[in-house]
Amino acid sequence: MFCTDGNLSYKGIAKKLDVDHKRLIGLDNQRIIDGVYHIQTLNNYMKRWKGWLKRFNGIGTDYVENYLSWFRFMEDNGEYSDETWIKEAL
Repeated sequence: MFCTDGNLSYKGIAKKLDVDHKRLIGLDNQRIIDGVYHIQTLNNYMKRWKGWLKRFNGIGTDYVENYLSWFRFMEDNGEYSDETWIKEAL
């Protein structure tokens, strides 16, 4: 599932990846799709991820997927500190 805001560039990405795409378009007062996908959930997730990425002072686009996976792991395993996770990864 690919859930995005109304930016048209995501339509091409979803088509290329052949994934189900849910677009939440704020200008149409569309806030919830299928009773599950909510624009505030998406915005909150992006805010948390961008805040987490600031510590790296920018990342290469080749590694975005790795950083997203790392962030998702950290979010799902809150009992681990960043230092503990890095030690375990090494």
